[in-house]
Amino acid sequence: DDGDDGKFLAYWLAAGCSATEPRHHGEPPPRGHWAKADAQAAQVQCCQGGRIEGQALPEHGQVSETSCHRREGDLCLGGADNSKLYSFHEANTICTGLGYRLCTRAELEAEDSSGCCNDNCGLDRKLVWTACNTTTTENWILRERVRDLSETNGDLWNDYHLNRDQTRALKDFLVNWQSDNPELADKVRKAREAEKEQEEANKYEKLTPREQWALDDLSLNTKGLVDMIAKLGRTTDQELQQVMDRVGGISESDWAALGA
Repeated sequence: DDGDDGKFLAYWLAAGCSATEPRHHGEPPPRGHWAKADAQAAQVQCCQGGRIEGQALPEHGQVSETSCHRREGDLCLGGADNSKLYSFHEANTICTGLGYRLCTRAELEAEDSSGCCNDNCGLDRKLVWTACNTTTTENWILRERVRDLSETNGDLWNDYHLNRDQTRALKDFLVNWQSDNPELADKVRKAREAEKEQEEANKYEKLTPREQWALDDLSLNTKGLVDMIAKLGRTTDQELQQVMDRVGGISESDWAALGA
């Protein structure tokens, strides 16, 4: 609790499954942070057994492995409302009342979070209270949160630069690849032409015999029209040349007479 110097105990909040597990789908678990003991800030997850740092070994027998508890019977330790948040004191009372204790930060950061990683009560990606504490001040907690956020923003900024550079490189490649790789571009062009011809052939094969005959007839007529237009063009060119030749043969006096 707060003393005359403004200091108090703060406890560490950690994700219920803080270990890097497949259930996080490649994303890091939620970031842990310190919180005041009386803050309604996290949910309840308990541990049992194991050796707690600072505690003496038992006089007889071995220390049992840590076991994790999120529910008693069919009811989650935090009750039916899985969105409700508790203070450290409330969470600690729930665990000790059942003969358990709050897990430590080290236990939750161990492999498989000491058995806590599972689907029970949806706590894998939610913050829970731990037994780890420190004497601190509100300003110190604030500085810690700012540092964590700064690290997160730094990671996001680095990802942005990486993605931006990759996007620029891809754009440059798409713009310049044909001029930089003419042989490859020619192969791609021929492949696309062949693909288009194959598509047309597939369309033709799907036609009925009557539709194929009509299309063939239309193609012949179209080719005939194209040949006629080309022939007319050649004839026009020849006639125009003849006119130009005749015009070229007129003397300046003849032009003067025509002008008169």
